[in-house]
Amino acid sequence: MHDEKTANGISLRGDVTMEPTEKYLRVQDAANMDAKPFNSNPDPVGAVLPQIRSAVPSTSNSIGAPAGTSSADNAQLNPRYGPESMTERTEQAKPRILPHAKEASQSKMPIGHIPSVKQERISIVVSGNVRRFIFTSVLPQERLRLSNIIERLGGIADPGELNDDCTHLICGKLIRGSKLMGCIASGKWVVAADYVDRSLDAGTWLSETDFEVGSPSRLSATNLSERELKLAQACRRWRIKLANTDPSKRVGAFHKWRCLLYCSDEKAAGLIPMLKSGGAEVVVRKNGEGAPLTFRPTHAVVCSCNMWNMEELEELVSIGAKVFHLDYISKFLLDEHVDESASYHTDYKKYLQKHGK
Repeated sequence: MHDEKTANGISLRGDVTMEPTEKYLRVQDAANMDAKPFNSNPDPVGAVLPQIRSAVPSTSNSIGAPAGTSSADNAQLNPRYGPESMTERTEQAKPRILPHAKEASQSKMPIGHIPSVKQERISIVVSGNVRRFIFTSVLPQERLRLSNIIERLGGIADPGELNDDCTHLICGKLIRGSKLMGCIASGKWVVAADYVDRSLDAGTWLSETDFEVGSPSRLSATNLSERELKLAQACRRWRIKLANTDPSKRVGAFHKWRCLLYCSDEKAAGLIPMLKSGGAEVVVRKNGEGAPLTFRPTHAVVCSCNMWNMEELEELVSIGAKVFHLDYISKFLLDEHVDESASYHTDYKKYLQKHGK
């Protein structure tokens, strides 16, 4: 015979456990055999549930909790139903308040009246002449900023090296580099960075005159070193000089030069773009290349080259070429009145003196 145990007034036999709800339903079934049929109730579940809730002992406060446990025990056994967890879930369910809305509520300002960010509209007028810019001595971040503005104004920002297509050079610090010297030799506009900014303010490209690095108004307002001053003045001088010719026949500062370079490849890499941009034809003297009697140069520039010797000198003199030190090229561009004989190569000068030329 099975042992009987009592839990919350419910009789349990053996290993068969009778839940409170099950017991109640069985008792109700026995007591209501002659009552109105169960299915006649239009909402059988709604009719039975209140009776079930009243019959379930009050000591069992959570679904699935063991009989005889208190609400505190329930919270330990199943934290999801504890008061602390309910507080946490309530806090988590609070809606997020955006910073600007929070500030508005603290200041008693209606959300709908929060001032919007002012957006400035600039009308851009694109001119027919496309400006193509290159850069020198400009930091990468500043170059990117200026490039975006140039494109907005209908221009082209070229991140590359000096080329025939560029029309303007944006110059930061005035340094005697190949880009700056090449633009001087070709008479291109050399302007400061504020030319782009002021043009954006105006919504169209302004005249470059007041923004040219060598303009009188800018020179009087800046404190330049002697070298920087010569560079700035040369930019304006050569631009005006070369612009006075017919644009279709415009030539550079080295027009009709046939230049033979006696120098290393590294040195030639900086000279060739500058000379070509000024209209010169250039050849570097090497074995089997640039022989004086073949190339027939008008100018020879000697720096350091194992090809240089007296035989080369005699051939150059025989075809009427002049031989210079390397610094003659920069002097030719930067000095308003240049004495070319002062830059003659030493060997060439001695040869002329020896032969009475």
